[in-house]
Amino acid sequence: TASEINNDFFTIERSLNGAEWESLTKLEGAGNSTIVLDYSSIDENPYSGLSYYRLKQTDFDGKYTYSKVQSINKQGSTNPKVYIYPNPTQAAITIKGPEPELGDVKIYNVLGQDISHLCKQIVLRSSEININLSNLIQGVYFIKTTNTMNKVSKL
Repeated sequence: TASEINNDFFTIERSLNGAEWESLTKLEGAGNSTIVLDYSSIDENPYSGLSYYRLKQTDFDGKYTYSKVQSINKQGSTNPKVYIYPNPTQAAITIKGPEPELGDVKIYNVLGQDISHLCKQIVLRSSEININLSNLIQGVYFIKTTNTMNKVSKL
């Protein structure tokens, strides 16, 4: 968040059909804040196939709002193994994983903006990519492969 006013908590919700929702995680809010705060959570047991996620933000007075719904299509029954190192890094990272997983690698900032165009990607082999992050400022970034999302810290 960039700032918070009367923010009691966040609830991450999941659905198989986009109509019936279940609560996955509750994250305490900061109440009132004027600094950037990072929140994160992982669905440790995602459904196979298509599912939907949304964020519910609840104020101290019980009023709430929902984020835009995001859909995820999880293929297969196992999560692919993707390795990213070094993490944290000062200049570059290497990503290793199954070839199909590395077909479309994207880099996002904490605001969810695709900043892939700012980083040079070099394919070392079909299962290994090197990404130069030297054009990015110090901070936290998210590396998205076909089915995974990983957090990387740039020093």
